[in-house]
Amino acid sequence: MRKMTGRGYKTLGVLIVRSAPSDLEEYTDFFRTTWDDLGMRWDLKFRVLPNGLLVRAPDGRPRVIYDNKLVELDAELNIEEK
Repeated sequence: MRKMTGRGYKTLGVLIVRSAPSDLEEYTDFFRTTWDDLGMRWDLKFRVLPNGLLVRAPDGRPRVIYDNKLVELDAELNIEEK
């Protein structure tokens, strides 16, 4: 997993999905992580990221990790960082 500053994939939170880990502590390691494109592809390929991890892509759109893929969410969703 690569850490970087600036634009990249940033963790927003957790979206509870059917196959998400039941222990929310599975997500805490990722809350301050930012990935570049290569780092995100690497972590998806090697199944590092849990289902339901909600991230903001470099283009500003929210995505969720599901079955080791980045799934784009509806652009109408209003997801804000706090």
